[in-house]
Amino acid sequence: MAGAGVRALPIGTERVSHAGSGDEPLVVRAPYDGRELARVPACGPAEVDQAVTAARAALGDDPLPAWRRAEILEALRPGALRALRRHYILNHIADREGLRAADADVDAAIAERIAPEKTSVAETRRRLARSGELEDLRFHLTMERVFDWLRERSEITFSEAPDGKNE
Repeated sequence: MAGAGVRALPIGTERVSHAGSGDEPLVVRAPYDGRELARVPACGPAEVDQAVTAARAALGDDPLPAWRRAEILEALRPGALRALRRHYILNHIADREGLRAADADVDAAIAERIAPEKTSVAETRRRLARSGELEDLRFHLTMERVFDWLRERSEITFSEAPDGKNE
């Protein structure tokens, strides 16, 4: 991806020059190993204002009537409640059984995922903390431990369903 500069930014139906920060695009790097993922336009305040104006125009004043918004939220409610219950149960197990990922566990997971010649665990940890992804990683590691704990204590059995198929 190196050398692939971005010269214009799509805003609405136009491609706008990113004159706010010159011709150099910004390099987006992977938080784990620092490798280049993409190059994006470097925008200034004028381009941001233009993008916000275009987005508002595309959405209109009220893109979704209140009754439709309420209908959608009501349809999503049962799944959201199930997800919350699952979240609280899994977190309760993590706390009760001492399964929360510690800082050393997080650092070990980072070390497994980075290219040490490109970045360090400490730098990657700082990047993840800045982006809010450090706590996501800690949560993911904790949930892996909870599910491992559950699998170790579970017995899976099969029974015949009334229609003669295995359940």
